Amino acid sequence: MIAASLRGALGRGAALILAALIVACAAPPHDPAARAAYEQNNDPLEPANRKILEANQFIDRILLKPVTKLYMTVVPEGGRGAVHRALDNMTQPVVVINNVLQGSPHRAGIALGRFVANSTLGLGGLLDPAAKWGLEPQTGDFGQTLFTWGVPSGPYLITPLLGPSTPRDLFGMGADAYIDPFSFVATVEGLD
Repeated sequence: MIAASLRGALGRGAALILAALIVACAAPPHDPAARAAYEQNNDPLEPANRKILEANQFIDRILLKPVTKLYMTVVPEGGRGAVHRALDNMTQPVVVINNVLQGSPHRAGIALGRFVANSTLGLGGLLDPAAKWGLEPQTGDFGQTLFTWGVPSGPYLITPLLGPSTPRDLFGMGADAYIDPFSFVATVEGLD
């Protein structure tokens, strides 16, 4: 539940960051040669991107790497794999929804089958019996759905803590956090 709440908060934060970055975008040049160079460069936000990247690298160096090293030291490889499978299993409802929105019912069915099998027989996703039955992991997020619908990606962005993205994928991440049933349950239960 905490992970779902965190993803929901990150999604809402990402949407606010995206809005701030779009407002801060400089207008493209009017000179045709300069405009062509501007259009070719898919990083019109380079100065801001560089500063955010530096901040991300600083946070990674002083906080995330030490926590990761501690986690890898304390939790054995099998336990880390089980945690990874359980967290991946929690994303499957969003994958199902996005595969339906992308017009891929076959992939949605496989993702749904994986979720049901791994949530029940796989003890909440700690185990992966679905893989033994040939139900391979599927992908699908709202950024991919927007791509399928023809929405352009927009400029290259470096986002705080989330890393490289585009406005389309950042918006997609926020939409995924919003439609995530685990986030909804956490909100209804007053855990958000």
